[in-house]
Amino acid sequence: MITVRFHGRLEHDPLTGMDEFHKALATLDLEAAALEKIPTWPWPRGMFRNLTAAFLLPVFIWLIQYVLQKVLG
Repeated sequence: MITVRFHGRLEHDPLTGMDEFHKALATLDLEAAALEKIPTWPWPRGMFRNLTAAFLLPVFIWLIQYVLQKVLG
């Protein structure tokens, strides 16, 4: 893997110039972006929010109807 090679080279070869330092930081930034794309949950993002809405929306509508029946009836 390229990141393993990069870290090994970074540990053994000291950075001599700013250009190499800049390239090293850019590589670390790319590595962090790639790691962030890896999902940590076994389901897609937003699924918990959608399930919560699917279960709570009918309860919320029922609660509004119940309150309106008590107030108006």
